[in-house]
Amino acid sequence: MLSVYYGSLGRQMETTGAPAMMMPPAVRPLSLEDALDRIARRFPERLRDAAWRVVRAVPAPRSPTGDAARYPAALRKVVDRDLGELDELRWQYRNGSGVFAAALVANVRGRTPEFEELSGLLKRSPPALSRALKAMLGMTVPEFLDSLADRTAAAQLSKLESEVGLDLSRYAGEFADAGAFLDWWPPRPDETMTIYPTACVIMQDCHTLVTTVTATSLVSCEDFGTLARAVDPQCWACASDVITGSRYVRGCRDLRSPEPPEPGRGLQEGAVRFLAEDVTVSWGMDDVQSGSFRNVLRIDRFAVDEENRRIDLDFSLARSIDSRILWDERPGGILVDQGFIKARPMGPDRWRVTNHKVLLFSDRSPNVAGQGLSDFGEMLNYLAPAAMSWWLESELSSAGDEIYSDPQRVRDCVRRHTNGGADG
Repeated sequence: MLSVYYGSLGRQMETTGAPAMMMPPAVRPLSLEDALDRIARRFPERLRDAAWRVVRAVPAPRSPTGDAARYPAALRKVVDRDLGELDELRWQYRNGSGVFAAALVANVRGRTPEFEELSGLLKRSPPALSRALKAMLGMTVPEFLDSLADRTAAAQLSKLESEVGLDLSRYAGEFADAGAFLDWWPPRPDETMTIYPTACVIMQDCHTLVTTVTATSLVSCEDFGTLARAVDPQCWACASDVITGSRYVRGCRDLRSPEPPEPGRGLQEGAVRFLAEDVTVSWGMDDVQSGSFRNVLRIDRFAVDEENRRIDLDFSLARSIDSRILWDERPGGILVDQGFIKARPMGPDRWRVTNHKVLLFSDRSPNVAGQGLSDFGEMLNYLAPAAMSWWLESELSSAGDEIYSDPQRVRDCVRRHTNGGADG
C-alpha cells in the first residue's frame, strides 16, 4: 500500500522543492501498476482503499461528462467499476460545493445576512452534496446549515481550517469527492465503525526535509467508547498495519510497564505518560525492503470528554531507541516525531477525526556526499511524504476494526502487548 501512496501523491503534496520523489533505485517502492496488481491479487479487501488513494490524486473533472481515461491505466486495469461514472458523480457532488463552502465561511466570519441568503438558496435547491452529508454526517445540507444555529457547532466549524490544514472551500471540494466515491463504491454495511477519509494535506520543507501530514476522516459510530479505545495510544497495536507494539512504560529510559489503565478512559488533566512504540514499514515485494523503529513517545495529553463527546491527544518524541533500514541497524533514527489526534462531534453518532504528525528522520550517512539518487542517508525523508500519509490514513482506517467495539478483547490485547514488551 505504501507504494500506492508513493505513486499517487498528486495534488495532496505541497513542497517547496524537497526531492520527495528522488529515491535510490535499489530501495525505490514498487511501480503503481505492480503495487495495485499485487493488492488486487493478494489483498482484495484493500483494493477499495488503494483505489480511493489514486482517485484523490486525479484532479476534479472539468465537465459533467465522465472520462475514465483521465485515471491511470494501472487503476483501470484492476478496477471493474466504471470510472467514467465516478467522474460524473464527482462533477455532480462538486457542483454546489462552492456555494456550500461560501455559506460556511459566512457563518464563521459572522456575516449573518450573507449566511442566511446562501442558506436559503441551498435549502430551496439542495445540491447533490446533500447525499454525501446524509451518508457521512447523518444530515442533509439544509439540516446541517440549521445545526449551525447552535453556537457550539459554529465554534467547532471555525476551528476546522486550522486543525485540518485546508480552507473551507478546499475542504468542501475534498468532501464532495469523498461523497462521490462513497456513492460509487460503498463500504461494507457490517462495519462497526465506518471511516470516510476526506482530506490529506502533505507538506515537506526543502531545506530541513521536515515532513508534515494532516489526515482527516469522518467517522460513523454508535458508541463513543469504541472511538475512545481506538484513539487510546496503548491500543494502537491492536489493529494496525504499521504499529506492531504499543505499551505504556515508566519513562523514556525505564521500559518496564506499569499496570495498564482501562483502555479508552483518558488521562487526568496535567498527567504525562510514556509510550513504547514499535513500528514496521515495508515498501517492496520481500522482507528485505522494510524498516523498523523503536521509539518512546511522551503522551502530553489524552483527554476523553464523554459529556461533550470530544477526544484530544497530544504527543511528542521522548526517545528514539533504535532503527533498522534494509541492512543498516543503529541506535536512534528519528529526530522529530510530534503531533495530535482530535475527535470532534459533527452530528448524531458522527465525528471528524484529524490526525496530525510532524516527522524528521536522521541522516543515516552524514559523512557521505551523495545527493539525489545516490543519497541513501536521506532516503527515509524522501519517502516520508508517501510513508506518513499512508501511515496516518492507515491508522484512521484501522480504527474501524471490530476489536475496538469489544472492551474485553481490547483489554486482552493491551495486556498481551504490555506483558510481551521488552524491559530495559
